[in-house]
Order: sequence, then structure tokens, then C-alpha cells
Amino acid sequence: MSRITLKALLYGAFAALLLLIGFTSFLGIDALSGLNDRLHGIVDGSAEKVKLAARIRQDLLTISRAEKNMILARTQEEMGGFAGVITKTRSEMQSKREQLRSLATDAGREKLDQFAQVWDEYLKVDEEVKRLAMLNSNVKATMLSQHESRAAFDKAQAIMVSIVNKAEDDL
Repeated sequence: MSRITLKALLYGAFAALLLLIGFTSFLGIDALSGLNDRLHGIVDGSAEKVKLAARIRQDLLTISRAEKNMILARTQEEMGGFAGVITKTRSEMQSKREQLRSLATDAGREKLDQFAQVWDEYLKVDEEVKRLAMLNSNVKATMLSQHESRAAFDKAQAIMVSIVNKAEDDL
């Protein structure tokens, strides 16, 4: 049997230690990379939810403003222009709602369902306001807009604010 010198033992132990450090470093970096990817996914998803919810809220305000402007419009062309803004914004908003729904948690979907119910009520009133405004029945349209439409809008906006706040809290 040959004797291993102390020098060879030290070199061997040092090499084994370097291999162990290298392997541990590799495992640590790999775990951190996975953690980083998960964190980016969470942040990107939450940021997208906040952005979509804020844009839906902005669409709510655009529709409400166009409704008021439609009542105040003097010509059929102006009214038609505001009606077009409402139709376009409603369509864009529906697309954003579907995107937000796909990103939402179960609790978020429940809030979105509440919003959808209130929003459907608002849309019914909004259609009547548009019809009356187009008939130049501004007194009736104004009354409807100030009471039923306003109440439905306030409910819809309150729910959307809570969705935005929840998404911001998730960040």
C-alpha cells in the first residue's frame, strides 16, 4: 500500500471543498432564478390587473361624460358623435373586462360579477337616456340621467374602485 502524503491529502480535501462550494453555488443560483421568475410573474400579473382595472374605471367616466354631453348636444350630429363614443368605449371596456377576468382570482371574479350586474342595470338606463336625448326630450333624459343613471353609475364605480384597490393591494 502506498502512503498518501499530507500534501496530497490537503490538495484532495481542497479540491473536494471547491467542488462542494461550486455545486452548492449552482443549486443556490438555480433556486434564485426560479424564485425570480415566479416573482416577475406575480408582479407582472398584478400590475396588469391594476392597469386593466384603472382603464375600465376610466372608460366608466368616459361613458358617463359622453352621456351628459349627449343630453347637452344641440344637433343630431353631435348626439350621434357622443353615441358613437359611448358604443366604442363600451366595446373596448368589454374587452378589458374579459382580460381582467382571466387574470383575476376567485374573489376578484366575484367582484367582477357584481360589477357586471350593476353595469347591466346602468346600460339599460343609459340606452333610455340616449333614446330620449336623440328625441330632444332633454328634460326627461336629464332627470333619468341624474337619478337612475347616476345611482347605477355610482354603484358600478364603487365596485370598480374596490377592484382597483384589491389589485393594488395584491402588488
